[in-house]
Parts: sequence; C-alpha cells; structure tokens
Amino acid sequence: MASDHFYLFTAWASFSTEAQKLLQSVQSPQEIVDLAAQRGYAISVEQLRLFARRLQEPHWVWNQHDEAWGRDFFAGESLGQPLAWSLRA
Repeated sequence: MASDHFYLFTAWASFSTEAQKLLQSVQSPQEIVDLAAQRGYAISVEQLRLFARRLQEPHWVWNQHDEAWGRDFFAGESLGQPLAWSLRA
C-alpha cells in the first residue's frame, strides 16, 4: 500500500499546479511527507530519497539546485545513516 501511496502522490504532484507550487517551496523532505499526509497519502522520507533521481520534473525542489544542495536537503533526514544519494545517475 505504501508504494501505491507514493505513486499516487507523485502523480498528483505531476498534474496539480497547486502541488507543484507547494513542492517548489518546501524546506525539508519532512515537509513533503507532511504535505502528502494532508492529502491522504502515506509516504516516507526514505521513499523520497530512494526515488529522487527518477523525479526529474522542475517542481521537485532538488531539481532547482545543484547536487550538493540536494545532498544537504536530504542529509538532515538521514537518521544517522551515511547519505548515498545523487541527483544525477
């Protein structure tokens, strides 16, 4: 079910101008999780980190900045784990 929620949330983000405006201004991955929850989607920061490279549309905040910014954006949510994440595959 959780992966269904993630898929549905990213679809909403792709087709909703309201979602795109909100996503362009988030300050943390947790804000995205909270936004999803407000809309009834249960997603996680880990899912965002895992799939960020595939989410290339400009409304995802990490695509508006360089790779170092993206690492820093997710680093605050790394839960003590080393961050192995890159914007570009």
